[in-house]
Amino acid sequence: MELSYLNTNLHGPGSSEDVVAIADALKKKYAVPKRKLRKDHVQALEFLISVRSDTDIDEMAYFRASMHWLMKVFGAEMLLSAVVHYDESAPHMHALVLPILNGQYQGGAPIDKTALPKLNNRFAEDVGRPFGLSFEPKVKLHAAQRDAAFNLAVDHLSEQSDPVISSKVWKVVTGHIKRAPQEFLAVLGLKLPDVPRKGMKTAGQIFTGTGKKTSEDRSQGRNYTYPV
Repeated sequence: MELSYLNTNLHGPGSSEDVVAIADALKKKYAVPKRKLRKDHVQALEFLISVRSDTDIDEMAYFRASMHWLMKVFGAEMLLSAVVHYDESAPHMHALVLPILNGQYQGGAPIDKTALPKLNNRFAEDVGRPFGLSFEPKVKLHAAQRDAAFNLAVDHLSEQSDPVISSKVWKVVTGHIKRAPQEFLAVLGLKLPDVPRKGMKTAGQIFTGTGKKTSEDRSQGRNYTYPV
């Protein structure tokens, strides 16, 4: 059943073409030189903010507070779009921010490995806490688990023919899924895959294996010739 009609546009235009036009106008305003940008440069930072489906908080108030927080942190002018989605199992908001801070294009620096944890903590303190929400640390995923979670999220979006697949920001979205697959699985109502670490033996292999040979085992396995 198509539920996209339940989505609410909190900020910005309703079409991706208009969002791109606003971003281009701001780049021109702040003299961001096209010739210095790589072809695969970060065109926008996408923030995915969600709440559990069984939450008892005022969801729309929470999303509006989140939107205003993004405006405060990155500048109201740089918030290109903020849309609340009710077409998945858990309500969530997609927000696009143009990465221009203090008049300078920043690319992905505002959410790099150093900046993102600090930004998450700041959001938890400024927005989450007033709504009585706690942000538990996520379980660190090993490589095989992260790959499986990424594939699961992307496959699900493809199977659901989610509009983001064909949008201009899809490349940016996949980058965020790779960095934080657990957040996307939570929003999509998917369970984190139980994938063994690469090179790790399964329970069956452990119980049926002979294990590492000790020096005694190795000596018993040798053939000796005794003098008669």
